Amino acid sequence: NMLGHIMLDHDGNLIVASTKYVSPDKFMLVEKYSPSGGLIWSLPINTPLYNQEEVLALSIDDQNNIYITGKDADSGLLAAQYTVKVSNTGSLVWGSSFGNPTMESQGNAIAVFDSNAVYTVGTAEFAGSAPTTRIIKYGANGDTTWVRTFKYSTYAGTWPNSQDYGKKIQLDDAGNVYVLSQALFPDPATILKYDPSGSLLWVSEIDPANSPNI
Repeated sequence: NMLGHIMLDHDGNLIVASTKYVSPDKFMLVEKYSPSGGLIWSLPINTPLYNQEEVLALSIDDQNNIYITGKDADSGLLAAQYTVKVSNTGSLVWGSSFGNPTMESQGNAIAVFDSNAVYTVGTAEFAGSAPTTRIIKYGANGDTTWVRTFKYSTYAGTWPNSQDYGKKIQLDDAGNVYVLSQALFPDPATILKYDPSGSLLWVSEIDPANSPNI
């Protein structure tokens, strides 16, 4: 297995989401362990698209359902963002692929408000263009509710074509969405706030001179 992510669910069980490599393919592997260390169930997830899935982020809702985002790359290293929901009993509820054959795309972080509101932030890069931060909201069946993109150079009107990477995402009790986006060349970090309908409420820029490479 390649490196993955771990979280405790609300019953104290350990959820492990990792990337499993079996040449020539990679796939997502989700496992649930009891508090005493016994394996309760194991679920491999392999999409019919490229068969090169990677786990990049993990979240759990109040009903102990499991959400994972990452990517599914082809042999040419292009990739589609791939996000899944797994039930607390180990069944795949839905899987959603977002991208196209000319795009490098992945989900870097995921947050869950409820089963009708799952959010990811990641990066999308069309062939020949610079990366862009992208936020996706998913509905109850994994359908795309809305998509938003953010590019620092467009917002600031300063640099012609920044490279932007969506890094982190958090939700408040009202379902508002907070995103941390990192731009390169130069490298300011920005905090974005969206309401649940996808309207951008504000942008706060971290001083470029002191901005961390997150």
